[in-house]
Amino acid sequence: MPAWGVGFRDFAHAELSRYGRAALIIDPQFTSSGFPGHRAGISVRVSREDAAVAERRNTDLVDAILAEHVAPKRFAVRAREQTRSLDVSGVDPRFLKYRNFKLAFGRFLDPSDVDQARAVAVLAHDAARELYGEAALAVGRTLRIGRQLFHVVGVLERKQGRQYIDSTRPENS
Repeated sequence: MPAWGVGFRDFAHAELSRYGRAALIIDPQFTSSGFPGHRAGISVRVSREDAAVAERRNTDLVDAILAEHVAPKRFAVRAREQTRSLDVSGVDPRFLKYRNFKLAFGRFLDPSDVDQARAVAVLAHDAARELYGEAALAVGRTLRIGRQLFHVVGVLERKQGRQYIDSTRPENS
């Protein structure tokens, strides 16, 4: 963890070891306070490679370190004649296991989707229903986010309660 330093590693180890083995989910945002020579509000980016290195170096601490990228604003998502303003996230293929989501239809992302940079999407249940009439009809269809077309490969089960850990936006369940 050369970029984060030994202090962060020791802190994370002490805090997380109290809860048993799990995943550390990194949601890049902005620094909340400054530190010597730097101001608050600096964008923090974590690549898949950063997360993989941190995971390999901390196997005694966690099962996985996942980089999750939640867009700071909603996007217009268009499918057929329907357009909805939805939250968009980029997640690790292991997301289902560590975030306690389940598939209703189709499949989830797999490592080859990421490695080959495939334009695929998994939709929340309500989003799929709103865009395609019935959630099950979304799988195999396409949608547009901005100028990019995506192939829908799966739909999540409808999840009760909050989907996002730290979001004040209404849910896309």
